[in-house]
Amino acid sequence: MYIVVAIVFLSILVLVHEAGHMWVARIFRIGVPVFSVGMGPPLWKKKKGETEYRISAFLFGGYVKLKGMDPHERHDEDSFYSKSPWARMAVVLSGPFANFLLGFLIYFLIFSIKGIETPGTTKIGKVEASDFMPGDSIVEVDGKVPHNFWEVERWIKKGSRVLVWRKGRVETLRVKNKGKIYPFLLPVVDEIAPSSPAEHAGIQSGDTVLFINGVRISSWYDLQEFVRKSPGETLEIVVKGKGRRVLTAVPDTQRIVEDGEIKVIGLLGITAQSHPVYLKVSLPLAFVLAGEKFVDIVKTIGIVLSNLGRKIPAEEIGGPISIVVMTRKGMMYGISGVFGLMAFISINLGFVNLLPVLPLDGAHFLFALFEVITRKRLPEKALRIIEQVGVILLLLLIIFVLRNDILRLLKGKF
Repeated sequence: MYIVVAIVFLSILVLVHEAGHMWVARIFRIGVPVFSVGMGPPLWKKKKGETEYRISAFLFGGYVKLKGMDPHERHDEDSFYSKSPWARMAVVLSGPFANFLLGFLIYFLIFSIKGIETPGTTKIGKVEASDFMPGDSIVEVDGKVPHNFWEVERWIKKGSRVLVWRKGRVETLRVKNKGKIYPFLLPVVDEIAPSSPAEHAGIQSGDTVLFINGVRISSWYDLQEFVRKSPGETLEIVVKGKGRRVLTAVPDTQRIVEDGEIKVIGLLGITAQSHPVYLKVSLPLAFVLAGEKFVDIVKTIGIVLSNLGRKIPAEEIGGPISIVVMTRKGMMYGISGVFGLMAFISINLGFVNLLPVLPLDGAHFLFALFEVITRKRLPEKALRIIEQVGVILLLLLIIFVLRNDILRLLKGKF
């Protein structure tokens, strides 16, 4: 099922990308001979105006053919290369922009419809560089009483007057450094990822983790920190659920982007039982939250790309099999999980297409930019060489990510 879901939403992302190109091309009166849903030989086609719409044999993605996109073709008045470099830049950037916009709109709809999921507590479980202490319960923020942790995080700012329940009495704080604060959560397991170390170890939903390697676990963050610091190590875990059990687990090793850095951590594949509440938000706030989410993803992509080959091995790059696995994990969190993943991949797809390699959009953008700066087009011979090298590099990249996926599959890392 998740394979079908992955294929469907990847196809939607590609079609949105191509539709962006077609829409802007028509604004600049560039001919669009073909718009195809799917790849390969056409199974059905119908001509409407100048454009032939197709459904092709392999229903994966799609493409749009712009007239005169090949610089070696004859350039009629409605061909791509007959237009100004500014028009060409707008056309090639419209595809990635469509993916960025789609990602933003999906997050906007998720926040608008589902709202915000947040732990229904005002107690702090963990702090980083903060005036607050683990165990503090927030009673009041600038005269307002919070009822959940989202309100605690959103309302507290530098200079806020905060009443906290600390060590059996109420104290008043004037916030100088909020830092990072996290909700208090008991070390109770909620969901378990399929084929994860936790599942292999026999951890079950509802289990309370009591000890790891003989160390008492009092909160979810005790558990999380112990596991994060132990990638690939054998852990003895004592849990209480259906009886008291002693289990053995080996956390997976994973690289993540955190605080602008690449970190190597251990993961068991479990989530905390947080007793969440769901808050409805206004459309303006949903717009702001979607924008914040978009910016976070862009920052993460930038950090990953800047560290690729250094702190992040190239072997970490995933391909279609990785996307299918991510889809399976996203489906664990319901429809919002799937669409959240779709938004994330859409934004990533926009960036991939900005790579300066033919036939990707980034290369066509650089050609047009070169023309703006120098007032000259690249020589045809240079274009042919760049085109041939670009196709080879793109094929090598496809082979490389497929190799990575297959090796992960054989090593059981999915």
